Amino acid sequence: FAAVYLGDLEKIRYLVDGLDSTFHRGEARAFLIELARMPRILAELYTPLTSGTRSQKIELATVVSRSGDRDSVAHLQRLTNDSDPRVAEAAVRELKNLQARL
Repeated sequence: FAAVYLGDLEKIRYLVDGLDSTFHRGEARAFLIELARMPRILAELYTPLTSGTRSQKIELATVVSRSGDRDSVAHLQRLTNDSDPRVAEAAVRELKNLQARL
């Protein structure tokens, strides 16, 4: 968390990978929600949002809905068309949350 916060964006991968772990998922999600409030870090999360594993996509949809901005709407809208129905459902739910928050 601290390394990413201080600008080492390469370390963000470790937090995203933590979303696949049932043991570390909660901490990774909380750290990413906090970090995603910074625009440059939020932008880094859009790639794994569309190319990550099922768990990563679902958890990142939550992260983006809680810390995203108006630009995040388009990214979540794209995710609603994911081939995995669980991911698409999560994206629809989190898109509604983001739009209500904005």
